[in-house]
Amino acid sequence: MRGRAPWEMEFCIHGSKGTRIFRSNRLLFCLRIETIFQGRKAMVQPAVRLLSAEDAAAYRRVRLQALREHPEAFGSSAEDFAVQPLGDVADRLGSQSERFSIFGAFVGGELVGLVGFGRDGGLKVRHRGGIYQMYVTPEQRGKGLGWLLLEYAVSHARQLSGLEEINLAVTVGNDSARRLYERFGFLFSHREPRYIKIDDRYYDIDWMVLSLQKGETK
Repeated sequence: MRGRAPWEMEFCIHGSKGTRIFRSNRLLFCLRIETIFQGRKAMVQPAVRLLSAEDAAAYRRVRLQALREHPEAFGSSAEDFAVQPLGDVADRLGSQSERFSIFGAFVGGELVGLVGFGRDGGLKVRHRGGIYQMYVTPEQRGKGLGWLLLEYAVSHARQLSGLEEINLAVTVGNDSARRLYERFGFLFSHREPRYIKIDDRYYDIDWMVLSLQKGETK
């Protein structure tokens, strides 16, 4: 892990899932998780960080995997994304801001999970933000990475001035994702029927919201 910049503060949060090392501004932290492998304890330290242009190839690989495995879970299609030049993907990752940020989870230096955060830009709606592109590769599921990614994105959002709520959409029937969001504090808002169409099949989505205002959930 890189050295700490002089303007960053570091502190640890100890919980049931291990120790989180949190750094403000750059929002770099790791979650230490103990796992059992072949009867021996192994220490795994997944790291989450903002992706950059240098991550374009890895991001493209994981994003395509997500779109192909679960087309019903995303509004974007693998067909559209696959034809985007790698240079365009790199340019997008290299020009992120509070209105558009994509974070990646890395295990052993390999990108294994994604989460995006976006903020509405209009004056009347900039109090709202959204989570999107949430995905963990199959071999890394069940290890707490989904929670880690979500926690990272929400921690990032909490630092933004004037942001009051975070919205996300979950496809009806994706019960594991819904349980994760509910445990984190997201509440059901409303349902949009037939939101996604794949061939002749339609999928409904449920919108969920997390309030960032004091005195409310999370």
